[in-house]
Amino acid sequence: SVSSIEGNTFFGCTRLAGLTIPSGVTRIGDEAFAGCSGLTSLTIPNSVTNIDTAAFFRCSSLTNVMLSIRLASIGEGLFAACTSLAVLTIPNSVTSIGKRAFFGCTNLTSVFFEGNAPSIGSEPFNSATNVTVYYRSGTTGWGSTFAGRPAVAQESAIRPRPSTSSTSTNPSCSRFASGCVRSASDLRPICVRNDRFASAHKKKSGFQTLPPILSSSYVFSTAR
Repeated sequence: SVSSIEGNTFFGCTRLAGLTIPSGVTRIGDEAFAGCSGLTSLTIPNSVTNIDTAAFFRCSSLTNVMLSIRLASIGEGLFAACTSLAVLTIPNSVTSIGKRAFFGCTNLTSVFFEGNAPSIGSEPFNSATNVTVYYRSGTTGWGSTFAGRPAVAQESAIRPRPSTSSTSTNPSCSRFASGCVRSASDLRPICVRNDRFASAHKKKSGFQTLPPILSSSYVFSTAR
């Protein structure tokens, strides 16, 4: 199964609109989806424990995010410049928020925390001036403000549901190689042989190109 998505894999894929990462992935690398300005929906499976720096930096159309309930931290600049993101729920597994994690998220208004107050890096909400932080009653470490933003207790936090538009991946592949579709601004569906995927960006012999279809998603499937 897919175990990791390496850094810069989908960097600058501006037509990628929806993304559902397959279960089994444990790590997403630096800037893996940075600059995917058409990405609107994101689902991170519960197998993911680590997301590296700025993985979703400047995903300016991103509105729906579902995070893994095993995610350990919100990394540095993780959602920086995601200017369409308005609501986000942070699972109780998260123990730290990195520096400028939400820098420039100008439309972010509500961040719901399901667990105790995490440690924070410098200015996680820099230039995200409209944010109110909500936390579960009974959790610890909270005050009237958090990282310079107002903090309010509530009975429960509601995890936002992503839209049904998504990109799927072949569960028989092992990893997305670094930069393999970097800056593919006119990305179209292709079929990737599961025994060639790790080096698909280097070996054209592993590809079977499909006719263009009316879709803004990128689909990996098994070549038969």
